[in-house]
Amino acid sequence: FVKVWEHWMTNIRDWNVSRQLWWGHRIPAWYCPDGHVTVTSDPAGPRACEVCASPAAQLTQDPDIFDTWFSSGLWPFSTLGWPDDTDDFRRYYPGSVMETGYDIIFFWVARMVMMGLHFMKKVPFRTVFLHALVVDEDGQKMSKVKGNVVDPLDVIYGASLDSLVKKAESDGAPKDAVANIKKKFPEGIPECGADALRFTLAALAAQGRNIRLAIPRVEGYRHFANKIWNASRFALMNLAGFDADRFADNLNDGPQDVPLALADRWILSRLHQTVREVDASLNEFKINDAAQSIYKFFWNELCDWYIELAKPTLYSDGNDVEAATRKRMTQGCLALVLETAMRLLHPFMPFITEEIWQQVPKASGAPQSIMITLFPSPDPSFIDAEAEKAMALLMDVVVAVRNLRSEYRISPAASVEVVVHAGEDANRALLERYRSLVMEQAKARRVEVARRGEPPAGSVKQVIGEVEVYLILEGVIDVAAETARLEKDLGKAQKELDGVARKLENESFVARAPAEVVAKERERQTDLHARIDRLREGISRLGAMKA
Repeated sequence: FVKVWEHWMTNIRDWNVSRQLWWGHRIPAWYCPDGHVTVTSDPAGPRACEVCASPAAQLTQDPDIFDTWFSSGLWPFSTLGWPDDTDDFRRYYPGSVMETGYDIIFFWVARMVMMGLHFMKKVPFRTVFLHALVVDEDGQKMSKVKGNVVDPLDVIYGASLDSLVKKAESDGAPKDAVANIKKKFPEGIPECGADALRFTLAALAAQGRNIRLAIPRVEGYRHFANKIWNASRFALMNLAGFDADRFADNLNDGPQDVPLALADRWILSRLHQTVREVDASLNEFKINDAAQSIYKFFWNELCDWYIELAKPTLYSDGNDVEAATRKRMTQGCLALVLETAMRLLHPFMPFITEEIWQQVPKASGAPQSIMITLFPSPDPSFIDAEAEKAMALLMDVVVAVRNLRSEYRISPAASVEVVVHAGEDANRALLERYRSLVMEQAKARRVEVARRGEPPAGSVKQVIGEVEVYLILEGVIDVAAETARLEKDLGKAQKELDGVARKLENESFVARAPAEVVAKERERQTDLHARIDRLREGISRLGAMKA
């Protein structure tokens, strides 16, 4: 890139600065009847020809405008008040980062550098960030002629099929483009909101790739916005009586000196790890990585785990001193995490974050708007590797139980018995200590922790490292009916595998089909083998129970 840039800036040629358009900056040149040229910055024009003194009434302004890139090349300093010597100009010129599309690096970026060097004697910026281009979901550049333009306002506010067709027809789109609109948007475009659209563009803005804008992706991030709103409502409903100043004072000496529960320590550690990830990604201009880090933290860790872990404490009456302290600290962690998460999310989703942030309890002296708060910085004192390791094991055990329940179609409302075998003393001690947490999250009426031994009778197993998780099925499911279901699923999976195998054994298919299609079939074959193995193992387990 540097070599290309040096080539462009050292081998430049003159370009025509005029264009024949009806809009733009009119060229400030006037011609008298004798062809003399008078140039002036006075908007009223010259009073007379500066060569022959022909009066203003006989002068004619050049009908052309400045070339678009000539005018926009002035942007880095004209927006700061130039040619006047303003405070903004002295403070902000030269800038630091220029962000633009890669398709206009010479049209615009090079011209800004030329203008900056000519008028200011300084380059206007040192770093250029080239963002992706937004194309349609088929990878085609959007064009009114093609009829594949997606209007951002239609995504934000929604649009009926009729309005989409009328807009395309008024823009002169061909009939096949109109037909394509009817095919892609039979129900129109649903209302997604500005925040969802912004987050979609950020999440898909991987360097070196264009953004294929598909409405279902935007709808997916609209669901994320709903998740943020609902989680925040839950938090705010359970922060009654919370004193933000008191909680802040408790944390002043460091989180390790505060009586925080394991889940509280874990979520604060995950929060600051996420802040660190987002900070690093933004510094490297990896916008999509930053967006995905926030998404993963808020949905998977805050919503799916911490809020569920915090509910028993938040719902407790807190009559005794210990329970009241525990509840107050959990409220504080929830409020702190929510407030910090809103600041992390604000550049991506400014509207919902401002609305929620205004309602979150904050320590006195906080700014009046999220827009003027400091962006979060990672605090190493909150990073707790021990809490993260402990929670990882507990969560793995809970997920193992949930997976087994799902595999054997056990109702989420059904209470089950679980046995956990752990060979390492530290893991066994941890599971013993937090047995109630596993019971709550796995919806188990009993969790037994023991050393390695014989599998419990009537159980099925899932292994996590050196830990074995057993779910007791005896008395919970109809063994005969479940065996019949698994055997039926096994037959269907085997039939599907045979079909894939015949395809891949066909030399003509492998030679002629696109490489990605063949690769997809091979991946499907691998997945089916794994599924068949799981089904056979399940049938074998159930058979042992019947015996």
